[in-house]
Amino acid sequence: MDSAAGNNFYNAMNLRAEKRLSAGLNFLVNYTWSKNLEANGSGGNSSFSQSGGTTNPLDSWNLHKEKSYAPLDVPHVFVASAGYELPFGNKKPWANQGFSKAVFGGWQLNGILTLESGFPTDIRTPNTSAGQLFTTYNVPNSVAGVSMYLPNPGPNGFFNPAAFTQPGQVINAVGTPITAFGDLARRAGRGPQTKNLDFSLFRNFAIREHMNLQFRAEAFNFTNTPAFFLPAANTPQLTIGNSSFGKLSSSSSTGRQIQFGLKLYF
Repeated sequence: MDSAAGNNFYNAMNLRAEKRLSAGLNFLVNYTWSKNLEANGSGGNSSFSQSGGTTNPLDSWNLHKEKSYAPLDVPHVFVASAGYELPFGNKKPWANQGFSKAVFGGWQLNGILTLESGFPTDIRTPNTSAGQLFTTYNVPNSVAGVSMYLPNPGPNGFFNPAAFTQPGQVINAVGTPITAFGDLARRAGRGPQTKNLDFSLFRNFAIREHMNLQFRAEAFNFTNTPAFFLPAANTPQLTIGNSSFGKLSSSSSTGRQIQFGLKLYF
């Protein structure tokens, strides 16, 4: 038996703070707190590699167990952008004439900070009851009181192998031992969060009325912070009993990039 019906529940709170340009400062801050849940075990996106790679329920006779986070659930998203014109130069309170104006005037700082929670993912075990229960995957049992994350999670070890055990066996009606379903919830794990800061430094030069030249120095991923993500749940990195279990195999972010440019306004 398989299920072809599913439900999705999304709830969110969004907070926004904005300051339009005054005294040389402007900013925009957004924070979203949300929960995206699926029920009945058939919701999901099999093409999304971190989701577990299947839309089939583990146990079609216990769909209540399938209610969990959707593959694209990101509970916390914080984005802040700001720009600040330094108080020096023409029409500014300080260094507004002569040599000091020429050196310090026209500078502007800008930044965009993004913080996001990680995506949820299944954790698997190779022990299944294929042939008896017509299932192609299984999840492990969780160990009570043990965190599924290592104390200092990183690319060489993110999930804690000691937090999971192989499911046991039960005897069916004809006396054949079959592997039980694990008790770990669907998409119980969550990958690392993402942090990114883009920063830029501008300087504006007044050439004549209605004509300005802007120098731009821009740094993307200014702190050179990697954004590691988890592979598909059916790979060894997310299947218990493998030496590579819990390791982060690749990064979704590009390293620090710096570019310079000139922009003419007229």
